Amino acid sequence: MRLRNLELSNFRGFPAANATIDLDHDAVLLYGRNGVGKTAIFDAFELALTGSLRRVASVPDIASVLVNARHDSEPATLRLEIGDQTGHSETKSTIRLGQTLSVKPLLGLSEIPTFLHTAYLQQSDIRRLISADSATLGEVVRSLAVSGEIERLDRALAEANLTRLNPVYRGVAKAFEDKQATAEQLKRQIEADERAISDIEGVEATLSRAAETVHNVETSLDVTPSGAHANAEEILKAITALDGILQSRLTEAISRRSQSESRLKRAEQLLQQQRALEIEQAQAVGSGRADQSRREVSAVEQEIQGYLTEMAQPAFAATSKQQQSRMIALLEAARAFSAAGACPICDRPFPDLVSHIDAKVAQLQREQSRLQSEYFQLQRRLTAAEEKSQQLKSAVEKSERASKDLAARVLNHERQWHELSSAYPERPKSISEIAYMEKSLFETAVEDTAVMSSFATQLSVARSEISSASIRSAQIKKNLANSRDKLRSILSDLDSAKKSRQMLEEYVNTAQDVRKRTSEGIEKILQSFAMGPTRENFEDLFSRLAREPHFKVTISQARVLRRKPEVHWCATYGTKQYPGEAIFSQGELNCCAMAFFLALATTNPQSLGFLLLDDPVQNMDEMHIEEFGSILKFIKDQLGWQLIVALHDESIYQYLKRQLYPCQGRQSLAAYTLEMGDSGTEINQDVVAHFDRHAFLPSEVA
Repeated sequence: MRLRNLELSNFRGFPAANATIDLDHDAVLLYGRNGVGKTAIFDAFELALTGSLRRVASVPDIASVLVNARHDSEPATLRLEIGDQTGHSETKSTIRLGQTLSVKPLLGLSEIPTFLHTAYLQQSDIRRLISADSATLGEVVRSLAVSGEIERLDRALAEANLTRLNPVYRGVAKAFEDKQATAEQLKRQIEADERAISDIEGVEATLSRAAETVHNVETSLDVTPSGAHANAEEILKAITALDGILQSRLTEAISRRSQSESRLKRAEQLLQQQRALEIEQAQAVGSGRADQSRREVSAVEQEIQGYLTEMAQPAFAATSKQQQSRMIALLEAARAFSAAGACPICDRPFPDLVSHIDAKVAQLQREQSRLQSEYFQLQRRLTAAEEKSQQLKSAVEKSERASKDLAARVLNHERQWHELSSAYPERPKSISEIAYMEKSLFETAVEDTAVMSSFATQLSVARSEISSASIRSAQIKKNLANSRDKLRSILSDLDSAKKSRQMLEEYVNTAQDVRKRTSEGIEKILQSFAMGPTRENFEDLFSRLAREPHFKVTISQARVLRRKPEVHWCATYGTKQYPGEAIFSQGELNCCAMAFFLALATTNPQSLGFLLLDDPVQNMDEMHIEEFGSILKFIKDQLGWQLIVALHDESIYQYLKRQLYPCQGRQSLAAYTLEMGDSGTEINQDVVAHFDRHAFLPSEVA
């Protein structure tokens, strides 16, 4: 198979105008710095060939990362043409935002795993390939080595789940076990029914117990016996008659119990009220609070009257009217008239009239202060006495209200006592007598109710035993006949189920043997592929890439464990084995991954005849790159495969242009450079070279 031509429009970083790459050459080199669109071209290859993209498989809306962000209103299109000796084919797809990605792949279902594992090595796979666990590598090798028919057979056997855990097998086995259990249950039921019939046939004992119960109840109720009770009909008739008598007496006992209970509660309430009233009356009589409060009110009113009389004296009247204050003011003014030599108050002359007036003023001031102090003290006492009088009057009113309330409650209690006692033919002497009498009546009624209920229960049990004996006997005989019929049918079905289970056992054994042999065959194929040419190529390619490294590599084991293939690789030194990831540097690990990929590609007999390598020389030094170029030249010249390689290092790009230059037959090489322009990624053809025998060096030198 050969890739012929690729056209992109508005795809990833490429502009809306068609970007065309002529791929119909033995070697195609793509050079450009990171981010200019080399990986986008490889995405287009994978999408057109397989219909999906592993790199962005987890993105919910893949179209959003494939349509050019600058022109996301327009669709993205891609067209890839492939061909071989028999002809060519192509696919063209249109991708729009918001629409589900749907691309018809150019490769078939059996070719897609070959492409993913042996034809296309993307950047993210270089490190992941060699660091994958043994189960992942096992699935890769299995998809390449095992034929589609065997794979489908193995998967069909696995999906069919032809084991004893299969729901069908378990259903058949459970049906057989259920029928066995049902048969055993029916046998036990038949035995139990036969024993029950034997027990019921002794019904005379049941009738005897029922007749004795009826006789005892008639005697206890003092009822005339209704007969000898010789058979079940007579006993049931007697029980019905006794039920009527018991119902009447039980109703009467319940009525008496309710009436006594109601009167007893009423008497107990009145008795509690009486005791509380007696306590309150005793407290009221013993304390005499109302009379004492009245006497205190009278004393306080006399005290108030004394204060009023004392405050009415002329001296206090002068003080209250501020007469002395006015007198003092006149005397102070009289100092102005002291030139006359006579006192205006005494009306006689004084040698030192000013001193005489000052003495008068001082005397009046002292007298006024004393009288004012006594007056204010009397006022405070009067106020306190009036407040106390009001408090005592309130206490008297409260005591009088409490006395009236107590009298009203006593009167109400007497009325209730009269109503309760009047209900009895002989009027009781006290409430305690009523309580005692009603308590005795209540207990008697409760006892009568219990006795009547006990008699009713005994009669009900007797009736149930007599009725159920005949009913159970008929029902058990009917069930016994049905159980025997079912047992005969179950035993017949049990034989058929046993034969079906035996046939299914043989079928499952055969299926498991086939699956075992299939798994053993797959394991042999897996070991033959992984431990044979693939291991040899892996070891040889790594030795060439790393140029005789100190540690070498090998595939240490290939097996099928729990129906899952596993492939283990390791580093070796002599006969010892070491974990490769712990031994090798990053560059050596990349060489190891490259060697493993190329070993799978060159060993696979169903190869597609081309390699897509997206920047494969990461972390490689000059020595590794030189050997890698030699291996690519061998694959191109000796195997005749088409190579498409993307690079971001210019020196490596120039080296591979020389190394992969056409050197035989109809070989050709095309090299393109990718640059970021104003409208997006631009593809420029750098060189297109064809083999020219006259202008080229001899193949031995090349």
